[in-house]
Amino acid sequence: MRRIEEMHKDKVDESILEFLRKDSRESFVEIGKKLKLSESAIRHRVKNMVGSGTITKFTVEEGGGQPEALVMVSADSSIDTSKVSLKLTKLNAVKKIYEITGQYDICVIIIIACMTIPTLVITFQLDCTNATDYINTNL
Repeated sequence: MRRIEEMHKDKVDESILEFLRKDSRESFVEIGKKLKLSESAIRHRVKNMVGSGTITKFTVEEGGGQPEALVMVSADSSIDTSKVSLKLTKLNAVKKIYEITGQYDICVIIIIACMTIPTLVITFQLDCTNATDYINTNL
């Protein structure tokens, strides 16, 4: 797992992030023109933000009004929640995962096939004796 370091972001980095939030496909050349910087300066700054963990991925958000559901997950206190989150990322329907504190440990946003599904239960069990992971999804 990559170590995430603290990185000081200046106004230029914040501007680059804002452009990428609006359109992650915008070229470094175009961003550079808007900020009056070279393409290589933008590429270098983005590379640094990726390396520090400020930028973790570039994604495509699909429109189309697919229904989403919020699933709250509790994990046994003996289980590392980052392992649970990692396993949940493998499910096709998962859009976003947040590790949280409180009654629940993880908040998962999923894309569902139709709104008539009454419940979604995700159960995660980690068998520590033989390090076998199980995720069971019941619709």
